[in-house]
Amino acid sequence: MGPLRTALSLAAILAACDPDAPAADDKPVTNQTLTALDTDVAQLRVFDRMLRPVGLRDLAADDVAAVALAQVEDRLRQDLVDPDCLTLTRTADSLSLRFTACDYAANHELDGLVQLHIAPETGDCDGTACIVAVVYTLEIDALKLGEVELLAADSTLRIPTDKSARVHHGEAELIGPDGDHLSARSDSSWTTNLGCFTADFGLEIATDTQEISAAGHDVHVCEANCPDAGEGLIAWGAGSTLAWRYTGKGQLVVRGPKGRVFDVTRACADK
Repeated sequence: MGPLRTALSLAAILAACDPDAPAADDKPVTNQTLTALDTDVAQLRVFDRMLRPVGLRDLAADDVAAVALAQVEDRLRQDLVDPDCLTLTRTADSLSLRFTACDYAANHELDGLVQLHIAPETGDCDGTACIVAVVYTLEIDALKLGEVELLAADSTLRIPTDKSARVHHGEAELIGPDGDHLSARSDSSWTTNLGCFTADFGLEIATDTQEISAAGHDVHVCEANCPDAGEGLIAWGAGSTLAWRYTGKGQLVVRGPKGRVFDVTRACADK
């Protein structure tokens, strides 16, 4: 049993004890954690749709960047309601993407600057050299993703050329819909299928007053929607813990020791 599932099992046992009212910081910590998670989800919705390397496995490494960049450009032109909202500058292995109040299929609203760099990863395919993945490095400046604003962020995504899991590492300064200023470091992996994806997350979050660790498992998201399934754990302070689980689109139940339990409804539940 992995550490996340062990912790979730422990939280479930604790929740079965004598009922108790939620502690004063249960809900604020939960909301801050979910804001960081929502930010990762919003980014993955965009990246999963934008960054889909197709037919690159057998290319020469020197040719990958040009073809992958062209694929990003074509996908953006298809998915932006008005492609004129995007100002694009291209070099041999990078793109500068300036979104101005864009309506994007994967997120509805996209506004800000993304610098994208592409590098191929070579490997062995049945005894022959091939491209096993494309690594996308992103620098984000003042990017608005729906209700979340990324003040600054650095992200690295490894997208395999087969159907194995994709990997994302990111560090971000962000402002949530409640005005919370958060610093977040995240690691996630996800698989995609029929316009939806399922992801595992690890999060380290810093607020003005405390540090929070969180994990999410089997978080299921469909395009332009918030999660509708998945579970996870939050830990902070001197051993405080909460377990959360999605019960529907944007709907969660949160449980803590001594039977503490409360429900959370995210803003995206009605969208």
